Amino acid sequence: MRQKIKKKPPNFLITNPDMLHQGMLAYHQSWEKFFKRLCFIVIDELHAYRGVFGSHILQVFRRLKRLLHFYGAHPQFICLSATISNPEEFASILTGRNPLVIAESGAPKPDREFWLMNAPKASMTNAVTKVLTQALDAGLKTIVFTKSRVATEIIYRSLGEYVPIFCRVSSIRQDSCLKSAAKLSRNSRQGNWMEWFPQVRLNWALMSVDLIFAS
Repeated sequence: MRQKIKKKPPNFLITNPDMLHQGMLAYHQSWEKFFKRLCFIVIDELHAYRGVFGSHILQVFRRLKRLLHFYGAHPQFICLSATISNPEEFASILTGRNPLVIAESGAPKPDREFWLMNAPKASMTNAVTKVLTQALDAGLKTIVFTKSRVATEIIYRSLGEYVPIFCRVSSIRQDSCLKSAAKLSRNSRQGNWMEWFPQVRLNWALMSVDLIFAS
């Protein structure tokens, strides 16, 4: 497979620093076709390249740029990170370029409303259950965040008396298997609702949610 890629370079190649260092740069003559037509270098999770590991990656990128210059290629670096506090400085050090920072999203956003609820006379789980029931009766696709797995289970069981609603509610936590997460993703797209443990990654689930409840 590697020989096939070398002979007929793809338009898009996914690799990692180890493979770049040991499998490509060390045998750059075999990758000449690919390097000559390279236009973009995308570095995902930029903030991960720090410390001793980051210093090693810095040297790998310096070697890569030197070889690209040798082959007459001058690709653009595109760095991605959602959690870095100093993207311009960090990217400049790692790539040796003067980066342009894009800090605002241009994606369309729907109108949003934020509400605060205080429930001094009732437990928070009871209050959440009541609001969740009303939201589901209204046909709102809803995600509930809780502070603990126990709270999630209490709310989930409290919905058991509402049979038409209960069959459309699911509970998931961070260590849930991938099959369960995929099933919940399909359910959400079909109009069902989920009750969620807070630390699950939600990128694929928030696209069409009507109500997010954080307790």
